[in-house]
Amino acid sequence: SSLLLDQISEKQTLGKDKVQQSKILTNLTKQQKVLQQQLSKKQKEATALNNAIQAAIRKEIREEQIKAAERARIAAAKAAALKTKEAGTRNITEKTTETKIAAKGSSILASSPEDAKLSSSFMGSRGRMQKPVQGVITLGFGQQKYNNVTIFNPGINIKTNPGANVAAVYSGKVSKVVFLVNSYTVIIRHGEYFSIYSKLKNVSVAAGQEVQARQSIGTVATDPTDGLTEVQFQIWKGGTPVNPSGWIM
Repeated sequence: SSLLLDQISEKQTLGKDKVQQSKILTNLTKQQKVLQQQLSKKQKEATALNNAIQAAIRKEIREEQIKAAERARIAAAKAAALKTKEAGTRNITEKTTETKIAAKGSSILASSPEDAKLSSSFMGSRGRMQKPVQGVITLGFGQQKYNNVTIFNPGINIKTNPGANVAAVYSGKVSKVVFLVNSYTVIIRHGEYFSIYSKLKNVSVAAGQEVQARQSIGTVATDPTDGLTEVQFQIWKGGTPVNPSGWIM
C-alpha cells in the first residue's frame, strides 16, 4: 500500500512537471516568433535606411560631376579662345573632358581644390577622431548573424545614455537630413568622405549647413521596441562604406 501511494504521488508530480514544461515550451516558442518578427522588421528598416543613404551619396556624386564638367568646359573654352576661334575644336575638347570626368566615379567628390584638401585632412585624422557619442560599441561593422538571420551592418552601433548629445566627428557640410523608421539620419560630407549618424530623436542642423568638429548635431533616440538607446555611426568613401572602428578613438 505504501509503495502504491508513493507511485501515485510520483505520477502526479511527473504530470505536473510535464504540464509546466509544456507551458515553458509554449512561451519559448512565442518568444522565438516575436524575436524573429523583430529581427525581420529591423532588417527591413536597415535596408530602407541603407538605400536612402546610397541614394543621397549618388546624388552628391552626380551633382559634383555636373560641377566638374562645367569647370572643365569653362577652362576648355578659355584655352580654345586663346588658341583658335573654331567652335568644332572647342566641342571636341568639352566632350573628351566630360567623358574622362564621368569615368572617375566617386573620386569626383575630391576634384575641386577645396574638396581635395578636406579629403586629405579627413584621412589624415584617421584614428584620432572622437566618438560621435560617449558609450560602448555593441555591434561591429560587417556581416552579423542573429538566430539564422544574417545582416550587413555598414557601420558600428554605440550604446549610450537616453537623450545623449551626438556630435560631428569632423568639420564638413551637411549633405542631407533624412527622417526614416521613426528617427533622423544626418549625412555630413568631408570632401570625398561622408560621416553618417543614424537613430537620432531630433536634429539641430539642416542640409547645406557647415558644421565644425565636435559640434552637436542632435540627440539620440531610444528604440521603443527593445528599449535600446544607441547611435549607428558610418563612414563612407564615395559610394563605399568603410569600417569606422579604425577612425575613432
